[in-house]
Amino acid sequence: MSVTVCDCWERGTCSETSLYLSTFGDNPYIVEFYFNASIQFNKQFNQDIIFNQYDIINDIKYHDNHLAIIIENGLYNQSHFQLHSLKSFQCIWKI
Repeated sequence: MSVTVCDCWERGTCSETSLYLSTFGDNPYIVEFYFNASIQFNKQFNQDIIFNQYDIINDIKYHDNHLAIIIENGLYNQSHFQLHSLKSFQCIWKI
């Protein structure tokens, strides 16, 4: 199995069927890869994650069909937490 080589993979988490990887740098996003006989690209999530230019994805975790994301902004020394449904990727809670 192999995943597309990217110098910007930063964080990762797994569900029972997928691997989720986030990127680092400008306009970070999260991608989903399915586990099959090989790892296959499925989706790219980038809507409703990043709001400011200097936001980065600090961490992601999977649990019970939800993806928890911690966003950090080093310029303003602020962080926030988002909880997304994986079915629609709608943000269902943030603080």
